[in-house]
Amino acid sequence: MHQTRVLLAAMSLDLGGAETHVITLAQELARRGRHVAVVSQGGRLASNLESCGIAHHFAPLHSRSPISLYRAVRAISTLVARERPDVLHAHARIPAWACSIATCGAIPLVVTYHGVYAAGFPWNFVTVPGDLTVAVSEDVADHLSARFGFERGHTRVILNGIDTSRFSPSVDPSDARARFGISGHPLILHVSRLSADFAHTATQVIPAAMALLKDYPHLQVVIVGDGDRLREIRTAAERANESRGRAVITVTGGCEDMPPIYAAADVVVGVARVALEAMSCGKPVVLAGEGGLRGLLDEEIMEDAISHNFTARGCGREITPGNLEAEIRRAIGGGRQGAELGDAGRGIVLERYSIEKMVDDIESVYNEVSQGPGRAKSGDKRGRTGP
Repeated sequence: MHQTRVLLAAMSLDLGGAETHVITLAQELARRGRHVAVVSQGGRLASNLESCGIAHHFAPLHSRSPISLYRAVRAISTLVARERPDVLHAHARIPAWACSIATCGAIPLVVTYHGVYAAGFPWNFVTVPGDLTVAVSEDVADHLSARFGFERGHTRVILNGIDTSRFSPSVDPSDARARFGISGHPLILHVSRLSADFAHTATQVIPAAMALLKDYPHLQVVIVGDGDRLREIRTAAERANESRGRAVITVTGGCEDMPPIYAAADVVVGVARVALEAMSCGKPVVLAGEGGLRGLLDEEIMEDAISHNFTARGCGREITPGNLEAEIRRAIGGGRQGAELGDAGRGIVLERYSIEKMVDDIESVYNEVSQGPGRAKSGDKRGRTGP
């Protein structure tokens, strides 16, 4: 019996939501008996593949420079000739474009888009749909249709998958508490890339927490993330700590072992995959990050949050210390409300966002592009209504 061979292409495998998605998908496909390999620029998460026997190959898929694009196309062409995959599955537009050029439509190509992207010249010409497009939420699918001309009939919305056994309310927080000196209560956790595009929330969490100290004198904050603004965030935390004479704010840098840190938290501030992981751990979540501030995740905003992949895209609220303080206060000051919100979030993840459901849906897409009549060629613009 033929063992389906899948080649996943990603920009990199450093810490981040899309990168974690690729790692989790590869591991579950391999567990199901698929022959899986991954090609990317590499990064700290690559060892997670190699430790479970999944091959990782290098290609400079992280860069838009002409020489990197040329080298990426050449690397994928060589890899495809050697590995002979049945399906290519690219994540983000640089890997998608490189795969489409390298194979000229000879191999079924699935492309997953994890967020919204800049449009216009020259982006519309390098943002390719493949044979079928996967969007991680309804608003991403709408964006691809409106800005890049992707046909909704060739787009499948497949929600992110979370390993609910790893991200679980039963995880012991004692390791994280000891490692980061967590003894205070309540504990506010913020997780994000601390880069130019995403670090604004961290800069607002610190003054919001300092304002909360008046009513919660033993409060602590842990900020997890890496990026080019990490030093700036650490400096702000040090100043805040000096003003109080104790370690109110701890900035850890990047961290791979997140479940114990979530387990220690009383409320998590973040978006997208961070929100889902925190929900899976049974924690209340304040959605603040990409797009602004959506607020405390409760029943009233749940469906809208789902349609926007648990970001704040489209909600229009500014992230300020005062706004954040108010939403965090709702989470930690409501008695049983925090526990009830955590239980409800865990239920949503189990119902809609398990890794098993996600991979079931993705395998259906693989079967569709492999067996469907009139399979699209990546270069013929099928799946688009515009340039």
